[in-house]
Amino acid sequence: MKELDPDESNLLFDNQLSLRDVIEQGPFSNVYRISHGASNRKFLLRSINLNLFKKHTGLGSEEVDEEIRICQNLQHPYICRLEKTINSLNYRHMIFENMEGQDICFEIVQRASNGFVFSEYVVSHYTRQLLDALDYCHSRKIVHRDVRPHNLVLATKDTSAPMKLCGFGVAKDLSEIGGSLACGRVGVPQFMAPEIVRKDRVSCSSDIWSSGVVLFLLLAGRLPFTGSTSDIYEKITHADVDVDGYMLNISESARNLVRRMFSADPSKRINAKEALNHEWIRDKEHMASRKHMNDVIDHMRRYNDSRKLKVLKTLFLNTWNRTQ
Repeated sequence: MKELDPDESNLLFDNQLSLRDVIEQGPFSNVYRISHGASNRKFLLRSINLNLFKKHTGLGSEEVDEEIRICQNLQHPYICRLEKTINSLNYRHMIFENMEGQDICFEIVQRASNGFVFSEYVVSHYTRQLLDALDYCHSRKIVHRDVRPHNLVLATKDTSAPMKLCGFGVAKDLSEIGGSLACGRVGVPQFMAPEIVRKDRVSCSSDIWSSGVVLFLLLAGRLPFTGSTSDIYEKITHADVDVDGYMLNISESARNLVRRMFSADPSKRINAKEALNHEWIRDKEHMASRKHMNDVIDHMRRYNDSRKLKVLKTLFLNTWNRTQ
């Protein structure tokens, strides 16, 4: 287990908190599962080292504090809840509600391996939860900018557990700047909207494109945009994706929603509220198939394996850099 630095150790001791597990280690922040001594309640702790944050991003504590302000103002059943923050000179500590499940893609493959059916019906169910969370954020002019499986986590390991949106580290409040923001490329290339690839103005519509990539992945088991980074950017810019070719066994209703989320023009892209009213989401009892998608599971298992290799590589590099 990772050795805590003095700031993190003091935080745990002063607040009667105990370290239970290391969930994630990054170049400037770590995520732990912790418990409170008196109540034995579990939480997730994200500790951000401000010096390393500035070194790796070129940004200051103001950006971290914006993330905290955004999370403090979000109260929704499908968004991971920020319970408390503790600030120090060199750290920002964010204590979130505990999340026992894995991200949506790992969870789906695990459940399918245990004999549970994975179908369009299931995908529609989780897509509605994502859209509900985004509709809530977008009504408050909050754009997430990093919608991807890693930030879509099941609350518990129970099969009825809700999926919650996490990872607001690059989120922006657009309420005071006209509803859009000129910015560079932010996020993971495969999930970037065309306007982000072009370094154009980002808006809440950009999250819908990224959600379309997630929906495509859940229905096809693979990403719509692959290749070198430059190839990915080229395909995204032209919305070059063969929805029908990759989803031969998927209903036309589901494919229609994917196509509407993949409009290259953000002004013509379906929004979260409209997507929630799409027949495949609104009337999944009749529009979404309950047939198990075994081939999709096979593809998604390979996608998960590739992500595990990247995580191990990143962890090795982070550990190596810290020892130099």
